[in-house]
Amino acid sequence: MRRGIALFAVAVLVSAGAACAGPEQEIDVDVRGELAGLALRDARAASQAVPLPPYVESAGEVDGTPTGWLVNPELAQSPLPSPTGSDECPFTDPRQEVVAATGAPVAPPAEATYEFFAQGLFEAVSADGGRNAVMPASTTRTVANVEWAPGGTYYDFDMVVEAPHGTTTTRYRVVLDDPEVAKPDVPRPVNIREPPPPFLAPSTEPPIVGTVRVGTPAQPGMYILSVQAGDDEPLEFNGGGGMLLARWPVFGGDTVQAQASVGGMALNYTSTVLDKGQVEACGALLDSRAVRLTGTVSSARRPAPATFDVTYHIATQYGGLVIADSRTTTVGSDATSSVVETVTARIKGTPEPPSKAPEPPRCPTSGPRSPLVAAGASIETPPVEATYRMRTPIVDYAVSAYEVNGIISDAGKLPTTLIRTVRNVEWKDDRSSFDYETRDDLGGSVTTTRYRVIPEPPGGADKPAEKLKPGSPGMYLVSVTHPDGEQVAYNDGEGILLVPFPVDPASEASYTVTGTAGRNDVVASIDVLPNEIVPGCGVRAEAWRVDVRIEPGTKPGPKPAPDEYVDTRLLPPTEPPRPTESPPPTPAPRPEGPAEGPLSALELTRPYTDLLHDEGHVKVSYAFSIAPGLGGLVVASRSTTSSVDRLDEFQQNLVYTLTSKPKVPKP
Repeated sequence: MRRGIALFAVAVLVSAGAACAGPEQEIDVDVRGELAGLALRDARAASQAVPLPPYVESAGEVDGTPTGWLVNPELAQSPLPSPTGSDECPFTDPRQEVVAATGAPVAPPAEATYEFFAQGLFEAVSADGGRNAVMPASTTRTVANVEWAPGGTYYDFDMVVEAPHGTTTTRYRVVLDDPEVAKPDVPRPVNIREPPPPFLAPSTEPPIVGTVRVGTPAQPGMYILSVQAGDDEPLEFNGGGGMLLARWPVFGGDTVQAQASVGGMALNYTSTVLDKGQVEACGALLDSRAVRLTGTVSSARRPAPATFDVTYHIATQYGGLVIADSRTTTVGSDATSSVVETVTARIKGTPEPPSKAPEPPRCPTSGPRSPLVAAGASIETPPVEATYRMRTPIVDYAVSAYEVNGIISDAGKLPTTLIRTVRNVEWKDDRSSFDYETRDDLGGSVTTTRYRVIPEPPGGADKPAEKLKPGSPGMYLVSVTHPDGEQVAYNDGEGILLVPFPVDPASEASYTVTGTAGRNDVVASIDVLPNEIVPGCGVRAEAWRVDVRIEPGTKPGPKPAPDEYVDTRLLPPTEPPRPTESPPPTPAPRPEGPAEGPLSALELTRPYTDLLHDEGHVKVSYAFSIAPGLGGLVVASRSTTSSVDRLDEFQQNLVYTLTSKPKVPKP
C-alpha cells in the first residue's frame, strides 16, 4: 500500500471520493479551525497532498519545512533573479530569434539532462507558529525511458526531477494528432458554454468549452500518467489512463474542465491555454504553449480541500518537454491559518532537438488490377495474428467523437488512428469452431473484443434457417472488455449472432435474435447487405456488409432511416426519438461515498467508462465490412454506443478503415 502522500491525504484532506457535480456548486468548507489546530508538520502535509509535477515528497521526509530548503523566519518573499543576469541565471536578450512552438508535437523529446533555475517560497501558519523557507536555486531534470507505442500513435517518457525535496519521477504520454485528418481549421466538438467554477474569477477566465470525466478516452493531447516520490510506489492518474494537460492542436483560450482520481484523491481542475508562452531560459529565449491548471484536491476524511494553481510551459517543438513551470499549493482560508508553497523553475539554455519519429508505414494504392481476396458464403479459416493500422476516413468533420448531454455536457474528438491487433486465435478441440480477439488501442485506451466463428459444414444449407438457434453456423460477438477492465459477455460467453451462414453475396436479408448481456436481456437486429469491395494497401478485399443493432429488451426498436444509418456509413447515426409514452429516464446511479466519515461539497461525475457498460441502458450499433477471405477480419467499421433511458444522453462514435496490407490466411 502506498505510504507516501496518499496517507497524508487521507489524514488531512476530504472529498466525496469524487469531484464537483457541476460548476455552479460552491465549495462550502471552513478550514481555518482545522488548520489552526494542526502542528506545522501536519499542516504542511496538507499542502503536500497535491500530487502534481514537478515535485512530490515522500511521506517519510515531510517535516515542518521542505527538506533541503533554507529556513529564514524573517524572509518575506522569494528573491528574484537580477534583471541584468546572475551566475545562476544569465541575462536573456529579448531580441534573439526563437524556434516557434507548434500546434502539436510530432516526436518525443531527446533523452538528456538539463539544469533548471528554481525559486521556492514556503509559508505556514499553524498551531506551533509556522515558519518561512526558501528553495535553493539549482535543480536538474532528466528526460528518460522514451517509449513509442506499437503503431507509433503515441509515446511515453519520464521526467526525473532532482531537487532538495528528493527525486520525483513523472511519466507523461503524448497522443499524436494526424495532420492529414485533423485539419486545424476544423473546430473540434465543444461543450455548451458554462460559467467558470467558483474558484476562478469570471472576469479573467474564458468560458468552459470542454469537460473531461474520469475514464474519458484519450484525445490527441498530453497527459500525466503517474508521479513517484523517491522509491515510493508510483501514483497512477485515472487508473493509468492519465490526466489531461492540453489537447492538440493547442491554441490560446482552449479550456477544459476536467476530473481525475489518483491515490485515493479526487482532482477537479480547469486547464486553460494561455496566449503567451515565451520563456527567458537563462540566456536563451524559448517559445512554448503555456497551460494553466487551477483546481482542488480532496480525499474522503476531513473537509479541507487543498487548492492548486499550476502553469506548465510545454515546448511542443521539442517533443512536449516542459521547459518552465510554476506551482502554488494552498491549504487554509486566510493568512492566520494557512500553508502556501510556491515553486517556479525554468530551463537553462536551449533543449536538445527532439528524437526522430518512426517512418510511417507505406500503403500502396489499390486499383482495379490489385489482387482481389474473394468472399465466400462462410468463414473457413481464422485470421492471421498480426497488427494493423486503422484510420478515420479523411473528411471535413470529426467522425470519431463522443458526446454526453446531461447535467455536465461533454464532447471530444478521438484519435484518428487506431492500432488493431488480432491475437489469441484458438480452434476448439473438435475443430467445430474457433475464437479470436481484436485488441484495439486508441491512444492508450484499449478495448478487447472476442469473436467466435462456427463454419458452415460441407454440404450445408443454401441459406440460414428461418429460426436461428444458439450454435447455428455464423460469426458471433462473445464479449467486449472496456478500457477500465469491465467485461460485457453475451449469452454467458457463448456469444450473440452477428452474421448467420451462409451469406448470399448479392441479396439483402434481415434477422432478429435475442440473448443476454450480463444479467440483462438484449435483442440483436441484423441486416446483411450486398457485398462490397474494400481497398487495403495494394489489395482489394471483397467484404460482407453487415449492420447490427444490439439494444436492451426482447423486442427491437424502430430501424433508422437509410440516410441516417445504412447508406451514410461514415456519419454518426441519429438515434430515433423516444416515444412520447415511454417512462421517464432513469437517473444514472451515483458514485458510492466513503465507507465512513462525512461527505464534502465535492462529488465526481459519473466515470465515462461506466457509461460504456451501463447494464440495461446501453445500445450498440455496428456497421461492419467483414472480409471472410481474411478469416473474418473487420476491414472497416462504424460503431455507435449510446445510452437508453438515462438522464445523461451518451453517445460514442468510432469510424475506422484498414490502412495496412492485410495478411491472407492459409487454408
